[in-house]
Amino acid sequence: MSLLAYCCYQMQDFTNAAECYEQLAQICPEQEDYKLYWAQSLYQAGLYSNALKACSQISSDKLKVKVLKLEAAVRFAEEDLPAAQAAVNAAFARSSANDVDTLVNMGCIRYKVTQKILLMFPCLLLILV
Repeated sequence: MSLLAYCCYQMQDFTNAAECYEQLAQICPEQEDYKLYWAQSLYQAGLYSNALKACSQISSDKLKVKVLKLEAAVRFAEEDLPAAQAAVNAAFARSSANDVDTLVNMGCIRYKVTQKILLMFPCLLLILV
């Protein structure tokens, strides 16, 4: 079943991958990686609220940074930038200062916030240019 889930994910059949990983998470609850893969598959399928619910079921400290990064990605996709920023900050606090993923996530959020501000106040664009 694990190989099938992996293959579905690699073939970008995220809905079927999510179903397989959900079953694996139920069959092997001690394998928290399956819960993470389930949440990632749900995220890739665009099922954001379900992905967050799956993330909330992961209690492993070893996976905490990955879970926070996934939660940030979900919040970013939902345009909930304050929640995305909070998740990225929490991931940054638990990872090294050179964690490229977290730094890129911070940059993406700042870029999107800046774009929203410029759309709200187009006169700022004239000042900045």
